[in-house]
Amino acid sequence: MAFSFNFNRNGDYNKSGGNETRLATTAQKNFYADLCIQRNITPKDTSKMSYEDLDAEIKALRNSYPASENQRKKITELIAQLNEIGINVKPLDEKELNKLTGGRNGTASALIESLIKLLSENTDKMKPTDKQLEVIVSWFLCPDVPFEDYGITRKVPIEHLESYSSDLPYEEQTAQQLWRKPTPDEFAELIKSKFNKADASAFIDKYRSAFFTWKQSRCTAKQKEYIRSLEARLCDTSTIKEITFSIDAEGNINKVESHKPQHDYNPQGYQPLSDNELDMMSVDDASKFIEILNSEIENKSLYKSNYQQDDTLELLRKSEGYAKQIEEFQNLNDLMYAFEALAGYNDDNLHECATELVTNKEITSEDVEQKRSYIRDFMSPPGYN
Repeated sequence: MAFSFNFNRNGDYNKSGGNETRLATTAQKNFYADLCIQRNITPKDTSKMSYEDLDAEIKALRNSYPASENQRKKITELIAQLNEIGINVKPLDEKELNKLTGGRNGTASALIESLIKLLSENTDKMKPTDKQLEVIVSWFLCPDVPFEDYGITRKVPIEHLESYSSDLPYEEQTAQQLWRKPTPDEFAELIKSKFNKADASAFIDKYRSAFFTWKQSRCTAKQKEYIRSLEARLCDTSTIKEITFSIDAEGNINKVESHKPQHDYNPQGYQPLSDNELDMMSVDDASKFIEILNSEIENKSLYKSNYQQDDTLELLRKSEGYAKQIEEFQNLNDLMYAFEALAGYNDDNLHECATELVTNKEITSEDVEQKRSYIRDFMSPPGYN
């Protein structure tokens, strides 16, 4: 037996014809198992590995990294995009993603480059991205963006209401076809049917400056806010409270609230502009519109109906009183005639007194007493008093 001063702490030796092979230590095996867990890798069988072999395996693992979460997400997105445009690529399951290594020289990075290259070779089949669609749809109201030149219409025909005149030829009926504006989602679908990703990118680059030039001339946010506040005032049909104060018999001051009569405000209110109408308004038009709204608010005649009191009843009442007054006058004069008949002679002053008592509204109490005294004296026999 050959002896040697070489030793292993664990006493693990592989003796073969006097040549000893150093086996992997327990510490190595534990370290290797931890690395495999960190790297999401299934560990190899280390029970018969030599110290040198396991050391090499550990060094290889330490120099490699698992694919990052961003790399895994990017790979999944690229595969989904390829499948959407008709290029069938089998999605990777969780186990396959765990086998990918990270870093610049890892397998995940190489796979991403391959997928991007495959997409770039098939850009004509790619649909516009959500961001591209969002930008193009927001240009809907801009007249300087010629959507119609690209076969994208801003009108959706209304079915079954093509024309009010059924006597016209079909071509003219089609020309008179009723339509409506598409919803944002409908407009996005129209864009997707006409543009691929490359077309959408070229369209945005071509008309971006025209859109922003037009946008800068539109109604500002401050003008919109002010217009909405003025419209809210015009839309308000509520009555305004009038607050007065009264004093009771004990000298207490009481607050009295009352509403104005209904004819003191416009019961129909004001119909505000839609958001699209306000967005289409230029800065100058918005300034003029603000002046109009302010003038309408200041014009109190717009808040009151041209209400005029109907004097018909008053006139009828006055006429009725006047008729009664005439009837009273006639009855009194008839009485005077009867007095004259009894007395046996006529007296013009008697009729004048009766007329003054009935018709003169400004007669004083002294004159009334004189007139009555004259009539009373006329009817009294001589020496009656």
